[in-house]
Amino acid sequence: MVETASVDVDERRRVRIHAGPRPVSAVFPWALVGTTALSRHAASSGWTEAERWTTSGGRHFVALRACR
Repeated sequence: MVETASVDVDERRRVRIHAGPRPVSAVFPWALVGTTALSRHAASSGWTEAERWTTSGGRHFVALRACR
């Protein structure tokens, strides 16, 4: 299950968590992806979209299943 962005976006960044001006984590990869981009990436990696829904609070989710 993946939470997706509400808009069609496909961004990858390297981020670090800060507490004020002081870094408190190592740099790590982060992605922001919309449902369309997620489905495209999933298909090219051997996954298929099994279900998609939006909560009453406006959060978007996609359930993926490995292709056999």
